[in-house]
Order: sequence, then structure tokens, then C-alpha cells
Amino acid sequence: MGGRGSSSRIGGGVAAFDIDMGEGSKSRFVVRKGKVYRETGDAVNMSASQLIKNAKQQGYDVTTYNSSQYKERESKRKADRKNTDKFLNEQWYKAGPRPKKGMKGH
Repeated sequence: MGGRGSSSRIGGGVAAFDIDMGEGSKSRFVVRKGKVYRETGDAVNMSASQLIKNAKQQGYDVTTYNSSQYKERESKRKADRKNTDKFLNEQWYKAGPRPKKGMKGH
């Protein structure tokens, strides 16, 4: 059943990490199949370990997540986005007159 190390996913490893640069500035990264991507989906041409090392050298806070922690974080984010979307839709309807053509007619 598979090999050892990263190919068989023994030991978990880092599935995602956040770099907090202070003053509300935070970058989120995801590791998929050994490649690092920003949360927006843009590929990063640097390994996760190198990014984390560089961030720590700059004095930034780094938070790492294994795969189960990442899944939990994503489920909380999706729930928050759903609640935010509902709230914004309600506020949008309250902000103006009754829409004549659905969402586009507001």
C-alpha cells in the first residue's frame, strides 16, 4: 500500500499556513500535491518550508495547519461566508425600493 513519507501521506505535514504580518495584514497559503498556492489560487514559486522560514526570519507570526485542522478551518469559513452572504442580501433589499427585475433591478 504505497511507499513511505510524502507519497503515502504518513506523518501529515503542513496542509495550509497563515503568515500574520501585523496591522491586520495576513496572507493565507494552501499546500496541494506539494505545490504552494495563495488562498486566491495563485501558485507560489517557493516551497512551504522556505516561505515559513523566510516569514519567521522577518519576525512574522506563522500558524500552520495539518489536513484535519485545515478541513475544520474551511468548514468554519464556508459557514461564515454563508451567514455573511445572507446578511448582505437582507441589507441590500432593505437599502432601496422593491426590486422590479429581481436582484439586477435594484
